[in-house]
Amino acid sequence: MFPILTDIVFLLSVDFKQLTARMINQVSKMGETILKYYHKTLLISLYFILFHSSAFPQGLDNIDPIGRFTATWFAEMVDVELVGDRAWVAGVGGLAAFNISDPGNPAFLARYTPSPDSNPFGYRFYHSAIGESFAYASGRLAGIWVIDITNLNFIMFESMHKAEGVSYEGLYLAANRLYACRHEKGLEIFDLVGDFIISISVYENLSNAWSVVVEEGIAYVADGSGGLKILDVNNPNNITELSAIATTGSARDIELVNGIAYVAVGSQGLDIFDVSNPSKPILLSNYQSPFFTAGVSVDDGKAYLAEWDIVEVIDVSNGQAPFLLGWEEMTMRGMGIAARDSILYVANWLNFDVLRFGNTQEPDIFLPKTFSDLGNIPVGSSSDVIIRVLNTGPSELSVDSVTSSEDFFTIDPDFLVIEPGGVAEVKLTFTPVDTLNTQAVISFWSNDPDEPRRTFVARGNTNAIRIGDVAPDFTLNDIEGVPHTLSDYAGKVIVLAFFASW
Repeated sequence: MFPILTDIVFLLSVDFKQLTARMINQVSKMGETILKYYHKTLLISLYFILFHSSAFPQGLDNIDPIGRFTATWFAEMVDVELVGDRAWVAGVGGLAAFNISDPGNPAFLARYTPSPDSNPFGYRFYHSAIGESFAYASGRLAGIWVIDITNLNFIMFESMHKAEGVSYEGLYLAANRLYACRHEKGLEIFDLVGDFIISISVYENLSNAWSVVVEEGIAYVADGSGGLKILDVNNPNNITELSAIATTGSARDIELVNGIAYVAVGSQGLDIFDVSNPSKPILLSNYQSPFFTAGVSVDDGKAYLAEWDIVEVIDVSNGQAPFLLGWEEMTMRGMGIAARDSILYVANWLNFDVLRFGNTQEPDIFLPKTFSDLGNIPVGSSSDVIIRVLNTGPSELSVDSVTSSEDFFTIDPDFLVIEPGGVAEVKLTFTPVDTLNTQAVISFWSNDPDEPRRTFVARGNTNAIRIGDVAPDFTLNDIEGVPHTLSDYAGKVIVLAFFASW
């Protein structure tokens, strides 16, 4: 379940950011258990909150985009696995293989689709584990698919394992066995027998298993609201819990390197644990990321975080004192990440993106906010908004011109020079000549080699609800069929969260 909190919450007559600060520590865990509390509150669901005007990291980004493959199919890429010179990307379009021997030019090789492209809402893959001859892909309620990858010119479906009501998520291959997370239904272990997987054990005492890593017969499970669970799986018929330790947020992804576990904990960022003694894990530190950390990859003392809106590179050479090295804004949704030799491979929804971390020398334009509604303005009047423009690169940024696609919107000034790490402001003015709904694209043309054109969307006379307006009344039923009318809660803080069920 991935609910998205919309801007309508800003109608609240409270300091919403203060309210959020109190809520955010528990927000991911609440999302998992919300149905338990639904009858007590009007909270429909809650996941995470983004403040686009202030949440981005400060300083230079130090990451350059170097390659991109844009899918011609309805992709929704969400996971990346690296094996040799190939990257395997899972998503709505199935499982796609890329040649990454030249990282700047990721070459599409082949794709297996569990559903035809004409049915994008059919089966989809969320994670994969790659062996020598077979790939294993999880499709949540659609089960685990076994795919023959020995000949990329003819990728074949071989078999499937599916259990009624079981949602399969993260997968891991170790010692000729496949380990599969089953959310609230635990961890399942399979023997690999030719092109089949044979279930040999299920460990059910987990809260919400998302991801697992197995090393020397020990399974480290990112267990959602259950935190980090460490299991002895040497004997699949007698799995025992060695330890359990709380995480600062909902545990979603995990990497294990040299006795250190790195756990992506959603709205709380990254938790770092010393698990050299699996029976006594120790929380070393938490790195608080500005967005929702869904994926983590660790290489050469650095943790690479996929956070939907951005990716971050964190120095974790000292697990007790992680710090930011660089970041880059994502154009879509950076959901999954894998890194090697300072190269980031990101499942970015419709794109498979490749980026390089290092000492970039180029200017970099960044807009903390990329849209604005300037309100309902009568003819003869005008409305202004300030657009902040940042240079997150190490050399001077020249914005040669700022243009508008509509004459109703004007910009002053229309030329900027911004020093490294600096910020400038332009005033956008909306002066309507009628009362019609209108929209304009504001283009910033600069010497940023990666994004020579950066855009801002301006709207006016949209008749939309705005901060300070009285919310329109409505009545909705909760999951028990009990109606709730908004006006019945007048004077109380109401949070409305909208979500999709996939």
